[in-house]
Amino acid sequence: MDRILSVADFKPHVGGGFRVRPQGESAREVPLILMEAKEQRQAGMVSFSLLFKGGSAAEFFQDTHVLEHPTLGPLEVFLGPVQTLRNDAVYYQAVFNRLEPSIAGRSEHV
Repeated sequence: MDRILSVADFKPHVGGGFRVRPQGESAREVPLILMEAKEQRQAGMVSFSLLFKGGSAAEFFQDTHVLEHPTLGPLEVFLGPVQTLRNDAVYYQAVFNRLEPSIAGRSEHV
């Protein structure tokens, strides 16, 4: 993944379908629905998280998987099941963290 992703890349797709190809299982795809895309900024950091809804049973473990979307294309994402207050399905989360662009630029010159 060469581009820097942001929450803005995912917000238009909340409620939409994605597919995951679990690590080591290129022939199998697991459908997911993007339920939330949230951003948080603090102390020179940008973080955002994506919460996906899966089926009634866990389909894969925490690992780097290929997440696919018709518009965004294939993305390698660290994704794993998380516990929520919801009992209707298994939920998965991906968390992204990076330095603010102004901070990242400064660190290259140090």
